[in-house]
Amino acid sequence: MISILIPTLNRSEYLIRGLDYYAQMGFDGTVCIADSSDQPHRKKILAKIEELRERLKVMYRFFPNPPYVHDGVCLKALSEEVSTPYVVCCGDDDFLVPSSLRRCADFLEAHQDYSAAFGHRICFRMQHSAAYGAMTQAFVSSAPPMEQPTAVERWSAYMQHGISTGSHVHRIETWHRMYRDLDSAPSRYLGPEVLPCSLTAILGKVKRLNCLGVVFQKNEHQIWSWERQSLFHFIHRPQWCPTYQTVRSSIVEALAQQDGLGRKNAEQVFERQFWSHITGILIDQYRKKYEGLTRPEPPDQLGKLLNSEHPLHIDFRPVYTAATAGQEAAAAETIRQESGLGSAGGAIGSEAVASPDPNDLKERLQHGQQKFQAGMLAEAEHIFGKLAEDFPSHPTVLNDRACVLARIGRMDEASTLLTKALAITPKDHNIVKNLSELMIARGQNETAYKIMKQYLTSHRARPN
Repeated sequence: MISILIPTLNRSEYLIRGLDYYAQMGFDGTVCIADSSDQPHRKKILAKIEELRERLKVMYRFFPNPPYVHDGVCLKALSEEVSTPYVVCCGDDDFLVPSSLRRCADFLEAHQDYSAAFGHRICFRMQHSAAYGAMTQAFVSSAPPMEQPTAVERWSAYMQHGISTGSHVHRIETWHRMYRDLDSAPSRYLGPEVLPCSLTAILGKVKRLNCLGVVFQKNEHQIWSWERQSLFHFIHRPQWCPTYQTVRSSIVEALAQQDGLGRKNAEQVFERQFWSHITGILIDQYRKKYEGLTRPEPPDQLGKLLNSEHPLHIDFRPVYTAATAGQEAAAAETIRQESGLGSAGGAIGSEAVASPDPNDLKERLQHGQQKFQAGMLAEAEHIFGKLAEDFPSHPTVLNDRACVLARIGRMDEASTLLTKALAITPKDHNIVKNLSELMIARGQNETAYKIMKQYLTSHRARPN
């Protein structure tokens, strides 16, 4: 149903980290790779794809530079081979949350007047900007929704905040229109970002759902970044003028079509908003270079995000585990101290169950619970699926499998299993908590209230 498009250039270690993450999360869509790397990096990437071929569907294409001069051109060519109805882009050092992708696709399925949907964004930093190691900072930095009634209002809102819509889920038809003119837009930023992101806003409303959508690495080793390049120098390059003409023509066309504007009025809207957008970037970059002034980032929230009480924790934790894979002991200790939505089973012992006895229910449950808490959701789902075949009415098996299914977006199945588990063991507070929180996550607050009320009423303390 969903394809993730990932452009990459000589950063195999980040891409491999991401592929392992999607395999562990049980992502059931297609990861589509647009690779412009040299031979050593391509060799590593292809070896990882082969290693994961039974667990992750990957479409790999090589796009040499030239003629593929930037990631936007690669994404256009790659998307022309996509067969799924929904598509999203991800940086090779970023992480998308599979369950949230499904929620976004479901929303678009039901709301045809929306062009895209997305979740909250967490930005993080690694020590030395490495692919693995110590995570040093993380904070929530979400893009605003764009639900204004007209294309002019939505595009004006995008040009004011300027946050990329690439990690938003789009219909494939919308994506094709966004990237239609990229071959004639060779300048960076203006071509691969401003043009397609502008069209996201113009072609329909943009919804932000209350879930974690993308975890974005702030990386000093990015191929292209405002930290090292400036718009002032781009304007002087020969690619700027033809790119500007393409961007102007494409956006004016879309504004006129969506809002029924005359071309002259659409051109006036474009000039005002584009001028304002470019001026804001130039002023910020001038102040940074010559006055040492920078916009402050939000305060560090890594500690809060690692707390199981944080609403984004359950989706952030697998990313944290994937990025800190080089510090297994520390990560394992953090995981053991945490719990959250979808508490699988009871307390887990410190000793791992490497090869559980197939006749020992307790060991098999512990094995699945450990995989779940380590973020290895595909393996956990397989373990609990087998347990459900052997113990179809065991409440802990039902609860634990439901927790895994909820994490990978299969909410209806999770709800059915938890409801069945609660009917078998109505006094189990863990099952009550999981089912109530699942109902809240699905927007069924009244149902959650009834479940909790019934549980508390039946367990109200009686006088001696």
